[in-house]
Amino acid sequence: MTEKEKIAYLKALVYIATIDEELDESEKQYLQNIANMYGLKEEQSEQLIRAVIERKESLEDILSAIEDRKTKLLLIYELIALCYADGNYSDKEKAGIIGIGNALNVEASKISEIEDLMYESVRLQEKISMALER
Repeated sequence: MTEKEKIAYLKALVYIATIDEELDESEKQYLQNIANMYGLKEEQSEQLIRAVIERKESLEDILSAIEDRKTKLLLIYELIALCYADGNYSDKEKAGIIGIGNALNVEASKISEIEDLMYESVRLQEKISMALER
């Protein structure tokens, strides 16, 4: 992934994390971990997060840097995973994912397939937790 794609990727994650107009501490930590993984310093990632929260760029401008299909699909997957992080994939989040998918030219059927896989993964994790009595 190019540097430009990494930044766009992180901005898209921030965008979906704040679509409900909230950014809780666990979401902020998740975003910080990804920023660190991509080699951004904490100050850089905080500036990036603030810029997205303040909606200084349009979603289309953010996503225009992502050209590779595999990167687009991975982003959709990560976005849906982030939406499920709080245990609730809201209608607002789902609409945001669809909008991002449209902007990335990812078919609705592919988004639905990824959503189904994520749902199954979440349910499996719940079953594992129950079996392990966590």
